[in-house]
Amino acid sequence: MDTTLLMIGSFPGLLLILFGYLIRFRKMYFLISGYNTMSSEKKKKVDTEGLGRLMGNCLFGMGLMAFGQSAIGLAVLLMILPLVTYLLISAQKYDGNTRNESGRMKTSVKILLAGIILLLVLLVGVSLLWVRPSCV
Repeated sequence: MDTTLLMIGSFPGLLLILFGYLIRFRKMYFLISGYNTMSSEKKKKVDTEGLGRLMGNCLFGMGLMAFGQSAIGLAVLLMILPLVTYLLISAQKYDGNTRNESGRMKTSVKILLAGIILLLVLLVGVSLLWVRPSCV
């Protein structure tokens, strides 16, 4: 295999592993999407330690799956999709802003999560149709 192709193919995986390390062990929570733009009142309701652990571990997993897998990128995308879905759902337990007074997840948050997950599934489905080998 060409060394240049190997280096380019390894870059996304290495980048995900780096971000996982920075969030998990260096506590750079500003790298978590949406956390940096929250108001200070909303940030007080977020368990940043737990969310950082979850995000870091999931980024490590995604990075290891993507590491050097550029030749089979679609297979990696299909493996990462369930992990991203798990991450989206699991991360909600660390955010007190998504809960109502009784501690249950707000309906609006459930609808938003369902929409995001549906969009991800549709994007992967379109990708599968786009790269599908022709039946000639």
